[in-house]
Amino acid sequence: YLCLLYYYHGEYFSKSGDDIKISINKMSICKISSISGYNNTSYGSVWIPSTQSLIAKWSLFINNINDANTTSVGNVWICIVSKDNRVNSDCSTNNDRPNYSFSNNQHVFLCGKGSTMNMVKFNQNDHVQITLNMKLGVIQFKKNDENDIVLFKDIERGDKVKYKFAVQLYAK
Repeated sequence: YLCLLYYYHGEYFSKSGDDIKISINKMSICKISSISGYNNTSYGSVWIPSTQSLIAKWSLFINNINDANTTSVGNVWICIVSKDNRVNSDCSTNNDRPNYSFSNNQHVFLCGKGSTMNMVKFNQNDHVQITLNMKLGVIQFKKNDENDIVLFKDIERGDKVKYKFAVQLYAK
């Protein structure tokens, strides 16, 4: 006999900071505060264990980036984090390692083991895909119809290490 089981974890935004609004269907976020800053983090719902050869992909449509109110390091930060305890603060800290993050404006932040390979730029109306490939130990990025590029390699693994998707928004 052959038995097959289709298993799917539906991803959605499960929690966020006070100045971020999660949509009713939990599939989109919007900054509602007029105060600019990175003291907000919105987290996905699914934890990815680092010790299994799993591949997780997140697809986003960048609906709006406020270029009039931004910083040189970017308005949108996409993060792969190992803790989800900073909804009202910056999730990319040395206290919560390992974590890996990158912005829409060619900046990357590595906190933990691994190395940075490339930087990316994405804009309003871009479709972006982020892949956490634990089989290869890499985080990849794809914009629109371009090829995947490796942002980080040698992603930290361990029995106590698991990862989750997160986003930070700088300006309304």
